[in-house]
Amino acid sequence: MSMSFGLLISFAMIMFVVNYMSALQYLKVLRGESSKNLKWYHIILLCVLFGGPVLLITYIFPEIRFEDSTHHYCYLICGIVFTILQILLIFLLVYYGIVPLEQPIPPENANPTNLLF
Repeated sequence: MSMSFGLLISFAMIMFVVNYMSALQYLKVLRGESSKNLKWYHIILLCVLFGGPVLLITYIFPEIRFEDSTHHYCYLICGIVFTILQILLIFLLVYYGIVPLEQPIPPENANPTNLLF
């Protein structure tokens, strides 16, 4: 079973955007701008799929840091662990050939100097 690298990157980018939008919605809940019942562990569970960097990016907001300090820094720890695991997962998928890196195949009679210009 093989998956193209472009498909993996597309899936990762879509999940990154979904996780980022959810984290911003959580920030609105903390600021009192939204009445949704969104808890801190909902964001952590959602960020399991390519959302580790989102947890680290959104940690710059003081409201999230203050809320995380009341929960024993679980938001920050999960962000670091998820990011490391997701980088490791992508590396292993590429290393074992499940997601091969695609090399462009030049035409048979193409001169290598023509490819530069």
